[in-house]
Amino acid sequence: MRAYPLYWCKKCNVPLLTKKCDLCQGDEIIEVKITPPGDVKPLFEEERLRLYQLINEVYGEEVASLIIPEDKMVLLNKIPHVDLAYEVITDGYLMGLWKYDVENRRWLFIPHLEGARRLAARRARKWIMVDHGAEKAISEHGRNLLAPGVKKFDHRIADGDYVYIVNEDWKALAVGKTAHEFNRKIQEKRGMVVKIKHFDKPREAEVLNKGATWDDTIRANKTFLEKREKEAIEFIQNICASTNKPILVSFSGGKDSLAVLLLAKKALSEIGREYLVLFSSTGIEYPETEAYVDKILGKLGLQDKTIKVSAFTNFFDAIETFGPPARDFRWCCKTCKLAPVTYAIKKLGGECITLIGSRGVESIKREKQGAIWKSIWVKGQTSASPIYNWSTLEVWLYLLKEGVNLNPLYHKGLERIGCWVCPSMDLAEMEIVEKIMGENWTQYLKKISEILGLKKEEEKLGLWRWRFKYPKWVKGKRIKIRYKGDTQYFTKDEIVLNVKSEPGRITGILRTLYDLHIDKERITLMLGKRRIAEISKKEDDRIIIKAQRDNLMKVFRSIARALACVKCRLCIATCPNNAITLSEKNGIEISSDRCMACGECNYICPVWAYSLKTPYIAKKLLE
Repeated sequence: MRAYPLYWCKKCNVPLLTKKCDLCQGDEIIEVKITPPGDVKPLFEEERLRLYQLINEVYGEEVASLIIPEDKMVLLNKIPHVDLAYEVITDGYLMGLWKYDVENRRWLFIPHLEGARRLAARRARKWIMVDHGAEKAISEHGRNLLAPGVKKFDHRIADGDYVYIVNEDWKALAVGKTAHEFNRKIQEKRGMVVKIKHFDKPREAEVLNKGATWDDTIRANKTFLEKREKEAIEFIQNICASTNKPILVSFSGGKDSLAVLLLAKKALSEIGREYLVLFSSTGIEYPETEAYVDKILGKLGLQDKTIKVSAFTNFFDAIETFGPPARDFRWCCKTCKLAPVTYAIKKLGGECITLIGSRGVESIKREKQGAIWKSIWVKGQTSASPIYNWSTLEVWLYLLKEGVNLNPLYHKGLERIGCWVCPSMDLAEMEIVEKIMGENWTQYLKKISEILGLKKEEEKLGLWRWRFKYPKWVKGKRIKIRYKGDTQYFTKDEIVLNVKSEPGRITGILRTLYDLHIDKERITLMLGKRRIAEISKKEDDRIIIKAQRDNLMKVFRSIARALACVKCRLCIATCPNNAITLSEKNGIEISSDRCMACGECNYICPVWAYSLKTPYIAKKLLE
């Protein structure tokens, strides 16, 4: 994945996107050594208050002002971690790591060396003073601290604490974590007492005197931001000028889609090209996001250009069919978001160009996808992202430059402001979601935990967010994966559906894939001259399907599509011949006169796609 560098002008004390400062044109510019990919964002006020309180609680009163001063730029760099973790950046240095401890479900602040130097200058808590021999071994070679090398230490230190090491002149030289039985080893003067994490030769903290604001930062990056804006506008104009297809701008209320909306408004107004703003309401957005979308569209004067679509499927009802969604089981996006979008595009003629705020830095998949791609699930849509190669900080600075109001949920510390039930959220974010959604969140968590049979500890660890393969950090917790999917039901060449036959709906869908030979006793499914399966009835009218295993599963998926339809309308929106209709009582119905048996409606159907990945559909339909 591409990495984005971060620079800092020491004279103006502002972050930079390039090695040029438009404020001073000076040469006091350094590169900040951040962890790739460089997913940097502002420290918002509510985050500042939480971090400020944490640092003061752990290291002593009035210490936090040294690490995150109110009159300076403070940035957070999101780094790879089992949960949420940020590098804290001030004065062009990493002050420390602010991370969520999954095991104990709490936030930690672990100082880096520059942060430790500032703590040492204030004689803050969690210090250990070492003798000259230990100082040399640690600062020059990074050796772990042994008990004989300790001269003095803060007696509030406990096992597993993160501490900073100082020499006899109170200059910080390392940061580390205390070992098990720390105090006993100190008393006995033997054993390793601190595992060293960061080390360097001792020196004074480098505190820049000049304060700075976001306005200063924007002016310092003015040339680069204008260049980025120009490139994005040209990208939009080139794509839209070469087609007569309708132009949609997807707006979710998030920062990336807001940046694209502002860029598209400028770009398309310049060339006089009409466009529509598309907002898809899944029914599970945060109330704050729904209100924000209305507010920002009003301020931009885009109400008359906006199409609002809503999910045809109730998310909470669909859980009864699919089971709870997970990171590796995302049926919810297809049924609640993409289906109404596809339906809206069909009403516009079936094809369009959609401008989307997708960026390569967000995932390997999106990086490989490129700036222009055709959607698999949304037929007829060509998607294009004018900010595909933008860093997170570039997006934030552009929005601040434009002076638009941001979604208030960002100020609360949320990384994702889409659906409040999203399994992609971190444990740290769940604490914020609980405060925002209150009883709704509590009841949702209770419901899905009951469905999945999670123990209390498993629920607290958020293990509902995975269905088939837990992450590595779960290992060693004696937790078993219970969820194997439906393939366990297909061990023989015959299955019995525990439902009464509904020939009209079932045969209609089967005809989209097979030729049917129907007589009084059975239905034979043919593919050319090859017999695929036989369907017959038991005495009580239940359905028997006989076929080889692979064919059996495919036929089951088709029948499941007929009998477990969640009425998302994705197949209706996809069908090129308008051969599919929706009955409120019976679900989808296919016209044999119009259907040309292309099979597309099966492959696009969420029930078809996920019926072998959830035991719930099988439990309902199979004997």
